[in-house]
Amino acid sequence: MSSNSRENRLLACGSLYQGICKLLRLDDLFKLGEPFHKKEHYLSGVNESGSVFGVIVSYGNASPDMLFVATAVDGKPEYFPTISSRKLARNSEEDGMFAYVFHDEFVASMIKIPSDTFTVIPDFDIYYIYGFASGNFVYFLTLQPEMGGGPTTGSSSAGREQVYTSKIVRLCKADTAFNSYVEVPIGCISGNVEYRLLEAAYLSKAGAILARSLDVAPDDDVLFAVFSKGQKRRPRQASQDSALCVFSLRKINEKIKERLQSCYKGEGTLDLAWLKVKDIPCSSAVSTVKAHMLLTIDDDFCGLDMNAPLGVSEMVRGKPLFSDAVDKMTSVIAYVYKNHSLVFVGTKSGQVKKVRRRNAGLKVAEMVELMRAVIWFLSLSRVPVEACGQYSTCSECLGSGDPHCGWYLGEGRCQRVLVKKKCDFMCKRVKKGKKKKSMDVYDVSRVQPHFDGLWFTN
Repeated sequence: MSSNSRENRLLACGSLYQGICKLLRLDDLFKLGEPFHKKEHYLSGVNESGSVFGVIVSYGNASPDMLFVATAVDGKPEYFPTISSRKLARNSEEDGMFAYVFHDEFVASMIKIPSDTFTVIPDFDIYYIYGFASGNFVYFLTLQPEMGGGPTTGSSSAGREQVYTSKIVRLCKADTAFNSYVEVPIGCISGNVEYRLLEAAYLSKAGAILARSLDVAPDDDVLFAVFSKGQKRRPRQASQDSALCVFSLRKINEKIKERLQSCYKGEGTLDLAWLKVKDIPCSSAVSTVKAHMLLTIDDDFCGLDMNAPLGVSEMVRGKPLFSDAVDKMTSVIAYVYKNHSLVFVGTKSGQVKKVRRRNAGLKVAEMVELMRAVIWFLSLSRVPVEACGQYSTCSECLGSGDPHCGWYLGEGRCQRVLVKKKCDFMCKRVKKGKKKKSMDVYDVSRVQPHFDGLWFTN
């Protein structure tokens, strides 16, 4: 599901009926319209859950919104592009709804997996884990088989174990020919253990405290990602050992810009084996751009009809935040509160943990109690964002490092600072005295109510 808030509607798509989508009014979920059953309205033919992702993009006030769709093709590449951009007409029943943004005899707003790829890996597919828009770009996080080792016979799972790679794909919002397509491998190394199988991801802001350790601005976009150990299996068969890592989106974009600049100088190959089975050398732009024109590859460069699509060979490493070898992490969500970047992860056993930094960079994961008696197979769950009640003294409360918690003098207990109470007070630790003889004194300040809870799906 994706919210098309500018048009006050909800886009609901599934794997049934070849990925046909319905448009519902946001206010009351009234059905606004269902597209005609034309081939361009079939967005996906895959039956596996969690392998289709859509991102709605608004590009200019005068232009209709667009839907970028990324899907596994499930052995049907001739019918379904792996990535495409579609029109979202303002009229929900318009005939052109979900048509390709651009389509002519030679070029279209799509990328298909070529048939040659299936001679190398017969069951090749690209699995899309997460997607988002940031700045002038759309991003998808993927898990895909590595191309290499020559053709295989039959299913790759029946023979040698297939090696998988996690990658982030970037496209310009305004690129109707997909000349801006670039993909970059991502992963994480923690304690000499490689984590390369992407499980889940979430885009958030850095916040002041995390920003310092990443050398970015507090309002920079950062990507929290959960990986399983190794590269040898799909996530559902993967090791229980998993890690939570964080990436600076700005640094990923810098890596892409470096690769574009080198390729347009004629250095290296396109390095996109699944799309270009043979190595194709990069072409120098000097011979194709007029002498009086200078090709500038800046942060917003969207490619030309050459050197595209493009791959990056060097992996971008995330910063490890927390790892768990027993209960595999499978979902993640994050937000910034009081300059702290707070991350919640869901695990395979159905637990929810809050991960935050405390003291000298120590990683802390605490359990979050679920506010429900039964866990349904597909459900929406509301969970608290703190567990302040476990602290019995003011020093324990403030020493926990949880920015949600404060000690209320009137009640003598640790509570969430944002609980709606009239003119209550919170104690705040301050240091007084000389360094050798410092003592803890508790000051008083007013608190303001604000945030309430966090929603999870499972």
